[in-house]
Amino acid sequence: MLKWVLVIAIYVFMHYYCYKKISTGFGLSSRWNTIVKIFLVFAGSLYLTTQFIHFVFSVPMHHLDIVYPLIYCGFLWILALPTLCAMCFLATGLTLASPTMTRWWLRGIPVVFAFRIFLLSKGFHYGKQIPAYHEISRFPILLAIYLLAAALLYKIITGTLKLPDKKKGGLIIIFSLGPVLAFFGLGVTALSLLFGFYAVVFARVSAGLELTKKNKRIILAILFIGIIISLPQMLWWGNGLGIRSLYYIGGAWYGFIIMAITLFLLESGVAFIFPSHPRRRVIIVLALLFVISGYGLYNGLKVPIVKEIVIPIKKLPADTPDFTIVQWSDIHLGDLVSQDWFRETVTKTNSLKPDLLVITGDIIDNGFQKKDIEPLKQLKTKFGILAVTGNHEYYFNRLNIFLETAAKVGIRVLRNELVTLPNGIQIAGINDPTAEEYGDKPPSVAEALKNSDPQNLIILLSHKAHYFKEAAQQGIDLQLSGHNHVGQLPILDLFIYLTIKYPYGLYREGDAYIYTSCGTGFWAIPMRIFTRGEITKITLKTDKKE
Repeated sequence: MLKWVLVIAIYVFMHYYCYKKISTGFGLSSRWNTIVKIFLVFAGSLYLTTQFIHFVFSVPMHHLDIVYPLIYCGFLWILALPTLCAMCFLATGLTLASPTMTRWWLRGIPVVFAFRIFLLSKGFHYGKQIPAYHEISRFPILLAIYLLAAALLYKIITGTLKLPDKKKGGLIIIFSLGPVLAFFGLGVTALSLLFGFYAVVFARVSAGLELTKKNKRIILAILFIGIIISLPQMLWWGNGLGIRSLYYIGGAWYGFIIMAITLFLLESGVAFIFPSHPRRRVIIVLALLFVISGYGLYNGLKVPIVKEIVIPIKKLPADTPDFTIVQWSDIHLGDLVSQDWFRETVTKTNSLKPDLLVITGDIIDNGFQKKDIEPLKQLKTKFGILAVTGNHEYYFNRLNIFLETAAKVGIRVLRNELVTLPNGIQIAGINDPTAEEYGDKPPSVAEALKNSDPQNLIILLSHKAHYFKEAAQQGIDLQLSGHNHVGQLPILDLFIYLTIKYPYGLYREGDAYIYTSCGTGFWAIPMRIFTRGEITKITLKTDKKE
């Protein structure tokens, strides 16, 4: 309920912000102000009203088909509204940079907004089933976090460096271009914030330590070299140069900068309350940065711990009082994973003597070679190894390599299908949603469970956790997922916990359980601050309350 209130509040604020910018920017008359108000209220209420009727009064969506054109238009409006806000934000920056062109910048807003609507309509065709409101609610939350971060970075940079209006306008332009150009890829959006990260680090270090011009140039040079080295991680390019050590350094630097901005944001909050001793604060932040980052790198490279979970299950076969599953997730075999680490992980798993090993996606990653997975041949289980695809199995068209390699080491990959073990336990697995982008079958819980027996135990493997509610309604007893990498870096955890319902740990809905792993390995950044990589030992026991 709190999430819904937050999302609706964000939508209301976005409409209000757009209205104020358009009204004051164009100097609208009272009549046109009223027209703009009515339009924004009408457009914003289209989709929300239908979803309200659907959820509060349990009216099936197919009964609302008579107003489908309005529902469709409202849906496109909801998705495009962040772009409108970002365009208004961009116009503010352009006005500061070039005040004489204010009207021209404002006239560009409807053109870009119309283009955004067009792209959305091409990507989500008329007549297609529209997702429920709660399924798209993460987008405004993400935008709100982005805009809040951009505002904080802007205030810190301008407050520290005392910039003139033109340079302030330039900063706003950089920050606002991220969401405006989001339809070209999330990497573009991330880069605009990343620029702010580097700018804040430079501003706080140079001003806080009162550096000379020569030392400021040295800091700028170091930051620039760091950007170049970490560019593969920032843009998901992978290890294009083929130098593993350089790729590792780039990932470590990327994590170092994200940790730095986290600490400097906290330091700025302290400075707001206690403005004295800026030099001392910056020295403390830098000391903490090196200690925490060093710990994160050390912790990330250690062999995963064993995390044990016991789950009571009503449907365990009568001759199977206990059933042990070991779950791996997000191993990301490739350039950042050493063979020694993987061999020790296999050895540690063998010591648990599992009945079954399941791998919930992202087994391979950039730089994967077929020999990297060879240690898996040494794994010993009673019922073998089952796996599902994650998003990284598809990137750069890796799927065929993955499937061929998996078959050679004894991994059976479940692709919207189900297998029944000799003891009667049913294991289903679905593809990752990325499959559709690469010509593979999209995930389908219904297809995976079509031959299942709901009277017997059903376990679902899904890389992402958000299919759990649908799967529970279709009779599964346990879902195992991963993907979220909780605990790698605190600022990333903020996004995860605000936008994902089952981020990490064990959850229960009715008689069904879901466990979301924090990951066995790590992705892109070889750090773990709040968690260790985990080998999850899940023991299913007969529920004695039955």
